Amino acid sequence: MKIYTLGTGAPLAYTRATMGILVEAEGAQPLLIDTCSGNELIRRLHALGKPLHQHHAILTHRHGDHIGGVLPLAIAVQPLHLYGPTDTLDAARQLIELTYGEIAYRVLDQTSFHPVAPGASYDIGGYQVEFFEVQHRVTTYAVRLTHGGKIFAYSADSVPCENLIACARDADLFLCDAICAAQEEDPAIVADLRKLAHPTADEAAVMAQQAGAKQLGLVHLARYATPAKMLAEAQALFHGPVDVPDDNACYVV
Repeated sequence: MKIYTLGTGAPLAYTRATMGILVEAEGAQPLLIDTCSGNELIRRLHALGKPLHQHHAILTHRHGDHIGGVLPLAIAVQPLHLYGPTDTLDAARQLIELTYGEIAYRVLDQTSFHPVAPGASYDIGGYQVEFFEVQHRVTTYAVRLTHGGKIFAYSADSVPCENLIACARDADLFLCDAICAAQEEDPAIVADLRKLAHPTADEAAVMAQQAGAKQLGLVHLARYATPAKMLAEAQALFHGPVDVPDDNACYVV
């Protein structure tokens, strides 16, 4: 599998696109996990030299920095299949209806909404996909992909929890929301993260270590995050390779 980090930032991170992941594998269709926000998706794919032709997209939760890219995607790709929690799919449908107005029906006629449930396994685009309900401010599912004997896990947004560790169990690559370091300069910012329901880099590393993941990537960086501090924190607690990827980085597992 090849996993591309289309966007690696939180909503106000001005040097990074918001969260989006592209997965490719031999014998499977290209699969999006979250879609950045708005036209960032198009720009990130164009920068990789890849057309906007992904017919399958998983939406982990309904926050705009994760689902906003369904707007250009739904125009460009027909048919389009969206998978995620029921409230997330409802939000995506409403976003299309509200913003596209009188032509929304043309888009929706070609868009299929597939509710998924945690604990179940699905064949999506040639990948075996499992979902784990995690702890965020809205219903959110972490995602575990298996293909060709390799495992990729993505946390989505969540505080540390047992389901997230289960999702990352023995993963060849675990991409984890880790919005900043625990030792950022302003302790008030870190204290506020519990309200935002995001982990810090050291918490992501502890989960990866407990899960037995082979490699860890830290994503969803806030505008105030210090990547060097995040990396140092995670390396002190996780025994495998760890990095803080930029937008459009590529992992091969």
